[in-house]
Amino acid sequence: MYKKQQTTNKKGQDNNMCVIASIPAGKTIDDKTFEQMWSRNPDGGGIAYITDSDKIEVFKSMDEKELLAQYKVISKKHGNHDMLIHMRIATHGSVCMDNNHPFWIDPHTVFAHNGILPNHFHPSAKSDLSDTRYFNQVYL
Repeated sequence: MYKKQQTTNKKGQDNNMCVIASIPAGKTIDDKTFEQMWSRNPDGGGIAYITDSDKIEVFKSMDEKELLAQYKVISKKHGNHDMLIHMRIATHGSVCMDNNHPFWIDPHTVFAHNGILPNHFHPSAKSDLSDTRYFNQVYL
């Protein structure tokens, strides 16, 4: 059993989990929803999507406006395929681009995680890696 860490976002709201949105083919989320996701989880974001040639692509950003603008471009061009959006709340590791989800497992697979992994999946306390990034690098 592990102890869940209590975190707050920049607005002081309690928040213990990232946001993951699975956007089915042909569907979108509006600006307000996107902005709400970011405001609760402002430590970076990423989008995984499938191109028309059935290749997975990932876009990540530390900037809300850039991520929203890119989401609109991706949605317009590739919205006929499923998409995954992840907004991070940092509980472990640095707030940096490398800790943003989704992470690549192999050229055909990405993943995002919501929540805090058990302690034995955490990097050392001095590490800049998030628990999910560490898990991906060591175990996947």
